[in-house]
Amino acid sequence: MLNYFIIKNIRKYLTQDATQILVLSLVILHLDITMLNCLEFQKVSYELQKFQRIQNMCAKLVLQRGKYDGYKDSLFELHWLPIKARINFKILCTMYNCFIGNVPVYLTELLHKPVLKRPNLRSAEDMDYCFALPIIKTKTFNDISVSTVGPTLWNKLPLYIKQSSSTEMVKTNDKTYFRDLYALF
Repeated sequence: MLNYFIIKNIRKYLTQDATQILVLSLVILHLDITMLNCLEFQKVSYELQKFQRIQNMCAKLVLQRGKYDGYKDSLFELHWLPIKARINFKILCTMYNCFIGNVPVYLTELLHKPVLKRPNLRSAEDMDYCFALPIIKTKTFNDISVSTVGPTLWNKLPLYIKQSSSTEMVKTNDKTYFRDLYALF
């Protein structure tokens, strides 16, 4: 948060692009590290609101908006996802890398392909792009683990995103998907 105030003090000497680079590298990056993606996924909304307020202030700082101006337009104009969508976006990027085998072995060992009882059905083609959800009998920390949250989010994605040919295409499609999904956040 200290970096935000330092950037705010020198904002009048910076261009919008320079301010955006500083905010992204000093404040938003720190938010990303602090959120601890999967662990924050199930955090209470009050904790996520703190992160969202910081992101809103940063967006208004970059665009030189006033204190009482709306933040939604600022986030939309900068193409920044809200905090909840940002967490989901990062989890899904990791899931895509797991799907193509571009991650360490210990992550791929946590995820499994679903076992099909009737592989000749048309719906079986879509299951090639899904992960099996683990069976959880009691509510524990497994509910917020990568092996549970990741496949849940991945299986909800539209097929065209799962079938993307590269990581960059997935990121672009994911971001557009979440931007449309959270347009009215």
